[in-house]
Amino acid sequence: MQVQTNGKLINQLAIFFSTIVMLQFVAEVTGLTQNLDITYNLINTAFSYITFSLAVIFTLIGARRELSKYAIILLCSVVGIKAIYFAVFVILWGLAGTP
Repeated sequence: MQVQTNGKLINQLAIFFSTIVMLQFVAEVTGLTQNLDITYNLINTAFSYITFSLAVIFTLIGARRELSKYAIILLCSVVGIKAIYFAVFVILWGLAGTP
């Protein structure tokens, strides 16, 4: 019983951190953090890396204890959306020379 509770808790933490990463990404893409100073940007970048790594770690640990499809789906969607964004907007607009 205790292992199931811990597995559920770890999956909930994985979903929480994946959601935080997604919200940070949406805030950056929409320009909500554009007017903030460089100190915030450095802290935000470090926090983004930490939350993403925690999301991956908790998803892998939670998948080993109790498989939660929501944690895995959310983490894969975060990675997929970031990959599509960088492939379509950053790389293609960089090659075209127009933002």
